[in-house]
Amino acid sequence: MSDLDRLRALAAWEPVFGAPGFTAGRSLRGPSPDVVRFAEQMAELGWTTRGDYAAWSRSPEGQALLEDNGRLLRASPDELALLLTTIVRTDRFNGGVLDAAFARGTMLAIARRARVLAWTTSDPAADE
Repeated sequence: MSDLDRLRALAAWEPVFGAPGFTAGRSLRGPSPDVVRFAEQMAELGWTTRGDYAAWSRSPEGQALLEDNGRLLRASPDELALLLTTIVRTDRFNGGVLDAAFARGTMLAIARRARVLAWTTSDPAADE
């Protein structure tokens, strides 16, 4: 799968996460079916499987993206993958991290950034 296709798949979650009434679920009841599907798809596409996320998440760049959704406006696809991996993997050991990311709008901002990146990324098949 091309990088453009991966960006489009991530961007496709923007209308889901931005829909009125969308809920990520509750910690005690578990994530919503949408969040479960999202997590599965992101793992399959390699968005949440970066092995180098731990060191990155402690770096100044990682901390800036984790703490400020405004920084996502300039995030690269690589940074989105590191951020998604950090959120999803940290949630496994500290339940509620993913819920908090949805609550503060981080997951929606990630999907929006993916849409912008997909729109500005050339299609390798079209370049041939």
